[in-house]
Amino acid sequence: DLFADAPDAVAKMRALLIYFAVSGRLVPNDPREQPVGLALSGASSNFDELPANWRCGLLGDAFTFEYGDNLPAPKRTETGEYPVYGSNGIVGTHDVCLTKEPAIIVGRKGSAGALNIATGPSWTTDVAYFVRPPSDLDLRFTYYLFSTLGLADLGKGIKPGLSRKEAYPLPIALPPLAEQKRIVAKVDELMALC
Repeated sequence: DLFADAPDAVAKMRALLIYFAVSGRLVPNDPREQPVGLALSGASSNFDELPANWRCGLLGDAFTFEYGDNLPAPKRTETGEYPVYGSNGIVGTHDVCLTKEPAIIVGRKGSAGALNIATGPSWTTDVAYFVRPPSDLDLRFTYYLFSTLGLADLGKGIKPGLSRKEAYPLPIALPPLAEQKRIVAKVDELMALC
């Protein structure tokens, strides 16, 4: 009860939970599982004693932050068919999608570093990036990973902007795909308790 009454206790608990999740401390590791097949740049001193089948590298080794495309409100059809994402979430709908695959939407201008998940086809406007995880990375694990990188802290300027050049050198660690799925399931279970 005392913990729950502390300021921002639930938000802090959720952040700690996600940190444990993406640093190999939340679910058991199975050393028989194959590591991700991505060509990562190698070990990083930022990570303590990860399981042998986790791979380390830089954000830019595994992910491409792709620019969204301009779609002003008057040009949106508002049919509800495909969500249109701005830098801080859904801003409307359209009858055409920019990307057919699920993606992580990353705020680029204004709400730099804000994260959203597009679980299907969508349109990302020019104030955000969209990131389509490679096939051996789980979409929701990617979202949790991104949420621990401090992308919002990289925003610069009066209207904060996030540069890919500053995001790409961030260190990351990736578990095997099966472990990613176990991590996501465990995070979901524990978030419900939070």
